[in-house]
Amino acid sequence: MNVNKRVTVQELAETLRNIAYSDNQKHNLCWSLSVIHPKTNDGDVGYSGGVFHNHHFKGHKDSNFSFSYSESRGIYQFHLWREHDEVRLDCVGKDGKISLEHLVKIAIDEYGIEELYSN
Repeated sequence: MNVNKRVTVQELAETLRNIAYSDNQKHNLCWSLSVIHPKTNDGDVGYSGGVFHNHHFKGHKDSNFSFSYSESRGIYQFHLWREHDEVRLDCVGKDGKISLEHLVKIAIDEYGIEELYSN
């Protein structure tokens, strides 16, 4: 897991959008990526984001994930929730750090996406 590879805000936003659109409206997935604090003295901007179900469908597991992000730290404080229980994953470091590639793999596994939507 290469959590040290720099991920840009643009790459992260496009990935989240592609995850949400890849379900072809089967699961009504939504995504978010919001600024949680403006640029600090070190030039870093903090974000929070995630992918979640817009509606719960009977017989389908309710799975959501959330995280924090900054260009200097990457994706950190990653949390995966199924129903109302947090799930621990081996690919997530003790500090919650995760690579973009692992985030995509988790989304594919959780939401049954066969391939990501692309332009």
